Amino acid sequence: MAANPAPNDRPLMDESTFINNFSDFMLRQTYLCYEVEVSEGDSWTPVEEFKGFVRNQGANTFEPRHAELCFLDQIRSWNLDKEKKYRVTCFISWSPCPDCANHLVEFLGKDSHVKLHIFAARIHSIKPGYELGLRRLQAAGAQLAIMTSREFTYCWENFVDNQGQPFQPWTNLDGNSQGLSQRLKNILQNQEKNPMRKLYFDYFYFHFVNWPTPKDRNGCYVCYKVERTQNGSPLSFHTGVFENEFYPRKPVHTEICFLNWFKAQKAFLAKNLSHDEKYHITWFMSWSPCFDCARRVVEFLSEHRHVELSIVAARLYYSKDPQYQQGLRSLESAGAHVAIMSQDDFFNCWNTFVDHQGLPFRPWNNLDRNSQKLSEKLMDILQNQEN
Repeated sequence: MAANPAPNDRPLMDESTFINNFSDFMLRQTYLCYEVEVSEGDSWTPVEEFKGFVRNQGANTFEPRHAELCFLDQIRSWNLDKEKKYRVTCFISWSPCPDCANHLVEFLGKDSHVKLHIFAARIHSIKPGYELGLRRLQAAGAQLAIMTSREFTYCWENFVDNQGQPFQPWTNLDGNSQGLSQRLKNILQNQEKNPMRKLYFDYFYFHFVNWPTPKDRNGCYVCYKVERTQNGSPLSFHTGVFENEFYPRKPVHTEICFLNWFKAQKAFLAKNLSHDEKYHITWFMSWSPCFDCARRVVEFLSEHRHVELSIVAARLYYSKDPQYQQGLRSLESAGAHVAIMSQDDFFNCWNTFVDHQGLPFRPWNNLDRNSQKLSEKLMDILQNQEN
């Protein structure tokens, strides 16, 4: 992967586009830089005319097309000689979603003379099943890795109109790459298990943002703290993070994942608490519970009087639906404390539950205003004042 000067007639990405999309800005666009090499004896020779970049198309239309599919359109149009072997390397701002992963697997199955290497700047975790998609890609022969300083520099020198300026790494680039590389390794080895010790910082920003109706936040995360107390004094505590389970088993909401885990803990199974000992559980949730989860939590609390529960949610789930509103009221009636996350709560979560790589929490625009409006909405629901 030696740097080659870009030919004058090949389009290049402007500097800001590269930095904004390949760093930690979390833009929704996906850019894919690609190059093709052909096997000649014991070496690989670059095919300069098959080198460039694409991006996703039609993001705001009814027929969006992801960058990977745009790239597959291009590679099919090249009519690569099936008697030769090719190595295709992609540098992509987001790893493939499950659907794109399946399309790439299908392509590799039909075009066995093509080897695929994918370097991703970040892991796309929005859609359920993203882990399975990445494992399928690996099983189909694709090599998957996270971009490091080496790959970012290579892209800067080969795909960016850099005006002769050297690549300037952004803050904590190496630390982020190391963390994402470990996460990818765990995914590919199928070691992603509930509960997680920490939440990746980009996942926290994406899933916990307190916009009233954000798009594509299909999953739910619970950052939990379990305290065992005696006469109000802490004896022990445990923290971690749960997420919904989708694959390969039947989907299980994150609240139920936690309850199943908690009820299996040795200390809880022992049931040897004295009358003045209690468990206090705090959930910091990206979404408030659905009505079915609320029902099952109420049942749990009614059966375990020595357990207290506080639920602090970033957003309200289906807050206009009477069934979901009643679920929140039933939680409060069962003794649970239900509230909306404040800025202090977001800071607390960042410092306690997020693998932030030493970076400070950066509040998004209107965090306090959104929190206040959601708190007022929750108060109306709990007081049964919704129209």
